[in-house]
Amino acid sequence: MFRQVLRHSTQFSNRASLNRTCTRDITTKLRFFTKPDCMLCYEANVVLENALDDVKPEMRKTIKDVEYVDISKPENRGWFDCYRYDIPVLHVERDEYKKVVFMHKFDHEELVEELGQEL
Repeated sequence: MFRQVLRHSTQFSNRASLNRTCTRDITTKLRFFTKPDCMLCYEANVVLENALDDVKPEMRKTIKDVEYVDISKPENRGWFDCYRYDIPVLHVERDEYKKVVFMHKFDHEELVEELGQEL
């Protein structure tokens, strides 16, 4: 009986570690919506850069570079219509997971927590 429980427990822990290994293949894409001469955007970008510095190195590897989207450019008209009154906006996008959106003032601790999550 004890061996069965131990064996079963070992199988579970192996499966859990396998799942953790597989989830590290997930990439996180950051899309930062901004426009020129936006002081809130500048401040939010500083918070974002500091948060990225504070994310654990093993989780930092899953994060691609930040894509900056200037909503004032004609090719980004759809994003302008969506976010004209809400910038700065940050999309945290992961494969097969719901997108997480940060708006207006960014909180350093919240960003570090979100970006450092093991999925």
